[in-house]
Amino acid sequence: SVGKMNTLIRRLTGYARATGEGLRAFDAERVVRSVVTDKARRHSVIVSSTQRLMLMADPVQLEQVLSHLIQNAIDASRADTPVYVSMARDGLNGVIEIVDHGSGMSAEFVRAKLFKPFISSKADGFGIGAYEARLLVEAMHGRIEVESREGEGSRFTIHLPLATRIDADDPGAPSLQLTAKVS
Repeated sequence: SVGKMNTLIRRLTGYARATGEGLRAFDAERVVRSVVTDKARRHSVIVSSTQRLMLMADPVQLEQVLSHLIQNAIDASRADTPVYVSMARDGLNGVIEIVDHGSGMSAEFVRAKLFKPFISSKADGFGIGAYEARLLVEAMHGRIEVESREGEGSRFTIHLPLATRIDADDPGAPSLQLTAKVS
């Protein structure tokens, strides 16, 4: 119990310090690949992207969200089953999906408990990660959708606004201004 409480305090202290950079335009692939590179050291994680995904979000907070959701997918999966992360556009949103073929969750758990703090399906879980992930995504004007079936796996889909004005991540690179003509 003491160990669990110390771990919880360390996690909560880390969340409080990580205030983020604020909403800005950035290339989501850089953040996704950074998290995947870290997680793939211990478990197979496969990334796919159909096109460049420039989001209007907070890259530090998106990194926290992805780190948590990818780790949950890894925890739910067998060692020989990869986790899949994909990026695409859908209308005015960028979409990042995390898919596992692990233990899955019941529809009742997803509907009533998944995003509630201090409720976890894991024996050693704290139940704050999914709750925090949803709060962070909503603060970035996005949403998280969840599909899951027990024994088959889960799909977490993050929808975040696409950048309408692209500010280059590389300060030396020229920025591209996108405008729409209204008649």
